[in-house]
This record gives sequence, structure tokens and C-alpha cells, in this order.
Amino acid sequence: PTKEPTGDWKPYRIQVIGTAGERQTISGRFLDADWHVRWFEWFRQDPDAYADAEAWKTLFAGPPIREEKLPALPNIQGYASPGTGIPGAYFAFVATTQIKFEAGTYRFNSLSDDGIRVLVDGKPVIDNWTHHAGTNDTGLVTLTKGLHTIEVNYCQENGAAALAVSWAKESP
Repeated sequence: PTKEPTGDWKPYRIQVIGTAGERQTISGRFLDADWHVRWFEWFRQDPDAYADAEAWKTLFAGPPIREEKLPALPNIQGYASPGTGIPGAYFAFVATTQIKFEAGTYRFNSLSDDGIRVLVDGKPVIDNWTHHAGTNDTGLVTLTKGLHTIEVNYCQENGAAALAVSWAKESP
């Protein structure tokens, strides 16, 4: 049977014993969630391609060239294709997951080259849907305790590619 992701945080604790018998405990939390990733191919010479919201909506509503479940967002870096059947340029994806959050304000961070959108429960937190070199973006969102949907939209034109998304609860 397939395990259903819970979108929850699973605590871990590891005790390490050194060669001289010294002990150190390492603890933290792992995220138990799967990302549903839908990959697309696109190509337009139009310099305003990023501004054509209707074309992107149509592309993302259509059939993907690949669809998969991943334990983390795709690793996008450099000049190579991010995976089997995905071109090295002019690709895009929509990735969604559900995560259980504690109530509070969260800072979302991204590093992207090119277009990036991060939505929480359908509302934009980061929106830099442009052709750009490696760029850091941040956004704040206040969440209630419970399950929330995270969606990442990403597109790569040509040349170097980069994508990293993270979040952390702001200190009270």
C-alpha cells in the first residue's frame, strides 16, 4: 500500500557517540509531504511573454509533458534538463503540496532564474514572473493553525536556471 503524505512535521532525534565516548544529540523535524509536479514546455519569441497571463493560464490548464510526485521541489540549477523528458530550456512547472502550519506569520524566500510565483491557499506571497538572472524574493503571510496549500509556479527561458523555495516562522 502507498503511504499518504500528511503534510505534517515528523520529529527526529539522533544520538552520536564520538571516538572518545563524547555524546551529542541532534534533533529537528522532517517534513512528510509530497509535491505534485506538472511539467510543461513553452516557447515564444514575444518579449512580453511573461505579461500574457491568459497564455500561461491556458498552458497550465493543458496536458503536461510529465507529471510526478516528489518528496521536495525539483532541484533546478545550471544549464541541464531538470529530468527525463524535460527540455533544458523553455520549460515550466506547477508544483503543489499541503503542509500543516502552526498559527503565525511566515516569511517565504525564493531564489529563481527566471519566473517564480509562490501562492499560499491561492494567494500570491511571491510574484516575480519575469525574465531575470538569479534573484532573491521574499514575502510574508499570516496563517492560521492547520493545513495550507502551497503552490509554486516556475518557468525557465534559456541559459542558466535556478530555483529554491523555503519558509520560516517569524519570531514572535
